[in-house]
Amino acid sequence: MNSAKLWPWALTGVLAVTVGGNAVVYYIANNDPSMVIEPDYYEKAVQWDSTAAEADRSRELGWKAQVRMGPTDAARGADIAVTLVDAGGQPVRGAIVHLTAIHNANASQLLGAILTEGVGGEYRGHVNTRRIGLWEIRLRAEKGPARFGLTVRENNQESGRHP
Repeated sequence: MNSAKLWPWALTGVLAVTVGGNAVVYYIANNDPSMVIEPDYYEKAVQWDSTAAEADRSRELGWKAQVRMGPTDAARGADIAVTLVDAGGQPVRGAIVHLTAIHNANASQLLGAILTEGVGGEYRGHVNTRRIGLWEIRLRAEKGPARFGLTVRENNQESGRHP
């Protein structure tokens, strides 16, 4: 075969390798659980001004939250406790507290929980997970017209291990 007949085959081969490589990249990008797009990102962007205003109102409330994620037990998952106090340092009682937990290595799985009120402004809940490591905890507390939101990073350990 002479070179005049070889170049169309070479060009076809290069194009096939390029298309195949792009197909592999597409597959990996769409099937990796650690790579996700923020849910409802467009709606959140459109409502950014109201989200920023809500964050300002949350800061003006002066509430503080301390989030603790317990060790992960392979059979049970992890317990989460949130201590919620007002601007005067008094426990916030009677609030409805929701949280979303997102593990950094598996951001496609959002774990939600509604926390129940305990003693001294402490709210407790549970997330069904076997993962340890760094978590993003998105907290939302509501009491009457008051709305409080907070996002924190929390590191949990495996049950039986000490930090």
